Amino acid sequence: MRFGYACAEGHEIEWAFPAGKAPAAVSCSDHGEHAARVFEAPYFVEDRRRMAAPTSNAPRPDWSWALGGPRPQSRAEMRTLEKSMGIEFVTPSEARADAVRLREGKDLSPPPKLEKGYLAREVAKRGLRFDRSLTPPRPLTREESERKLKAERPDWNPAEAKVASPEKVPG
Repeated sequence: MRFGYACAEGHEIEWAFPAGKAPAAVSCSDHGEHAARVFEAPYFVEDRRRMAAPTSNAPRPDWSWALGGPRPQSRAEMRTLEKSMGIEFVTPSEARADAVRLREGKDLSPPPKLEKGYLAREVAKRGLRFDRSLTPPRPLTREESERKLKAERPDWNPAEAKVASPEKVPG
C-alpha cells in the first residue's frame, strides 16, 4: 500500500509499505525533518447502484435501494442520473491535482465560456489582419480548372487530354 507523509515545510512524500508495517513518521530527505503520516483513504470504489434488490419487499425486480428507484439500464442513463444527483467520480490523480490547485489558492470551477462572436469582435476592435497567403487555396472544380487552362494556354485542345486508367491514378 502507498502511504503519504508531509514534513513541516509542506513537502509531500509518498512511500509504499506492506499493510500494517507503515511507520507513523519518516525522515524528509529534502529538509532533514520528521515527516508525519498523512491520512489517505485507499482508493476503493464500491458501487451498489447495479446490485440486485437485497430483499423481497422491493417494489420492482430492477429496484436499487442505493438510488431509491429503478436501476439505470445504460451507461448514458447512469451518467445522466449521476449528474442530476451531483455525483462526481474522480481518479486519485485528479484528486491530487485538485488539492495542489486549492493549496495554490486557485479556483476549481471551469473558466467561463466566451460569448458567441467574442473573438470576431476582438479582432475587429484591434484592427488585426490575417495573412491569407498562409492558408492554402481551395481546390478548383473541373470547370474552373478547364477555364484556367484555356486562359493560360489557348492552344490547348481538350481532345488531346489522355484519360488515366484507374491503376495509374495517383492516390
